[in-house]
Amino acid sequence: MVKFEIPIPAKKIVIVLAVCVFGLIVAHILGQYYKNFVPNDGFLLRVIDKFDLDLEKNSLPTWYQSSTLLLSAVFLAIIAFVKKNKQESDVRYWTFLSFTFFFLSVDEAVCIHEQMTMPLRKAFNLSGFLFLSWVIPAGIAVLILFAANFKFLFRLPAATRWLFIIAGFVYLGGALGIEMINANYLEANHFIATNPEIVGATRFQYALLTALEEFLEMAGIVIFIYALVRQLNFELGRAAAKKENSDFAETHSAFPAISTETQTISFDKGKYV
Repeated sequence: MVKFEIPIPAKKIVIVLAVCVFGLIVAHILGQYYKNFVPNDGFLLRVIDKFDLDLEKNSLPTWYQSSTLLLSAVFLAIIAFVKKNKQESDVRYWTFLSFTFFFLSVDEAVCIHEQMTMPLRKAFNLSGFLFLSWVIPAGIAVLILFAANFKFLFRLPAATRWLFIIAGFVYLGGALGIEMINANYLEANHFIATNPEIVGATRFQYALLTALEEFLEMAGIVIFIYALVRQLNFELGRAAAKKENSDFAETHSAFPAISTETQTISFDKGKYV
């Protein structure tokens, strides 16, 4: 019996990422409480701002989220490469998703999507839940992406498919759903929540909404990365099995008298999780 050791521990990766997410969320909430209710000094405020989930430029949460999106793009690209080497189908879907997540990583770092808010708001006089108007083109893009990958999604193994779906719902629940609630809150409170000169309960409530939004986004990506690592281990295992069977067949073809037994290749299921 031959076992292939796959050195990509999905559960350990998820634990590390989950600890990072928990630390960033707790640091944000504690920092915002201190900022809004406790007398403070300039140095501590500068440190707190580095953990502010609402400050998308030059902050640790932004760096983390951009990095995990980039990591997703890398895993997608590796899966596409493995499938191409095995001459299997759906390579173009994995490649397309890799480029999509690379763009999302760049967007998270430089806030491209937010540049659409003011033009759309002014052009269509948007308010309320659509006050942060970039959610409109983002929602349309999500629908197009889903439609383009619908058949591909249902060709995936069941576990991967459902993890992808759960990750998508969790991520979009934060990125679009809670974002729209935040938009309505911002307009209803006349920008008090984002005015640095005003502190107190209203601004802290907005900070808690932001924490929920970012937590869902981060959690969605963690689930997605877990699904990708499981799928990558599965693909690598299949590639190893195919190579082993091929080598075995060549050996028996060259030396037919040596053995006529059938070699069995199995995988330790625990290695894929």
